[in-house]
Amino acid sequence: MTAHSIESSILNIFQKYTFEWCAENERFNFTFFYDNQDFDSFDLLQKSGLMESSFSQLSSKTRKRPTTLDQLKHGNKYSVIVSSSEDIRLYPSFKELILSNPVESPDHFFIFENPKKPIIYKNGDEVIISSPLKHYLEICKIWKLLSNKADDSDNNSMLFLYRKKLTITSRYNEEMLEREFDGLTNFCDTMENDDTDKTEKNHILQNVLFKFLFCEKEEDRFSYLLSNFSKFENRFDDDYQAYIVGFSFKELRVEYEEKYREYIQSINESISSGITKTFAIPASIYLTSTRVQSIQTASEKKADEIFAANIGIGFISLAVTVFIFLMVINELHSLKALQFEYKSLMERLEEKSTPAYKKVEQLSIAIKNRITFARNVFLFIGSITVLHSIISIAWVYSRSTIHYSPNLHSNPIQCITNFLTAIIKAISWAIN
Repeated sequence: MTAHSIESSILNIFQKYTFEWCAENERFNFTFFYDNQDFDSFDLLQKSGLMESSFSQLSSKTRKRPTTLDQLKHGNKYSVIVSSSEDIRLYPSFKELILSNPVESPDHFFIFENPKKPIIYKNGDEVIISSPLKHYLEICKIWKLLSNKADDSDNNSMLFLYRKKLTITSRYNEEMLEREFDGLTNFCDTMENDDTDKTEKNHILQNVLFKFLFCEKEEDRFSYLLSNFSKFENRFDDDYQAYIVGFSFKELRVEYEEKYREYIQSINESISSGITKTFAIPASIYLTSTRVQSIQTASEKKADEIFAANIGIGFISLAVTVFIFLMVINELHSLKALQFEYKSLMERLEEKSTPAYKKVEQLSIAIKNRITFARNVFLFIGSITVLHSIISIAWVYSRSTIHYSPNLHSNPIQCITNFLTAIIKAISWAIN
């Protein structure tokens, strides 16, 4: 017994014989002249629970109820009851469908409004063409989406308690099956397919529902919602987009304020590091001023040693100058790169959100001023370093060259010369 064979048997019986719908008992009463060719169809419907096992024989003289299908005689007139089963639902019209199942579609049902062209639906079937069936399934989907966000719900009503108590019953008239629900796809995408901001979307939905339906009668609310679904969806979408813009604005502002703190910290650390390293200048000045000896007062025997020592101290002073000068150049490049990065960041923020940019524009100015201050500090350090180097070299020169011609072949002088040559070669190799 396959689903296809059951479907064929149902269509065969409903299209061949006359029937009446009994709304009180929700069943079909069939009256027919029995044809032996329909035995298999009757048998299959009985086995599937759609047809009663007993028949009533209709005659002017006698009324007899056979107990089994086998007792039916070809050509005699009988009546039998056909009704829905747990798996298959049978309806005479959409009106009866929405009375019994207004918001929860059966998995498999038949509608015999036109027995020659009955409407058949199975769970999972895709209904594309605009029709009462398509609109009925959309109504069921709308109810499911809303009831999933309700504080309490069943197939008869749903309850929302976000602001005030709002009850929506599942009543609507058959005219709703002729309406198009514009915006349903967008509404489904927002509520079902997008997992972001779930709690906030629920609050926005309940707030819009409350404003939209609170003035309507409880029994008319769902019908009013369906009649004006496009307007409802637009209000919900407007409120949600307003929330997104506000949230994005706040999120962007917080993000850029954090970036501001990071940049300020980086600039301050750079300034502190540069100032700390300049302590080498006073140390170099102290070494130069106290350790450089005058050759004029020295004996000829120690003149070469004093000259070599002075040259060494002068080299140390020069090395301090070079290292600090390189540090200053490096920090200036870093400040330039940081300023470019922050400027690009602010330009992207202005493109994303002009209000957010205006709120943090003062931070950009503060960053720019801080970078300018840091640049001035490093330029000052560089100037002091160059001045220190000039004074130190001049001091060493004045103390080492008065009335003295050094012996370039003496051991101390030769060592200093070799050392300087090695340093110059190393620098040339590094540059190449």
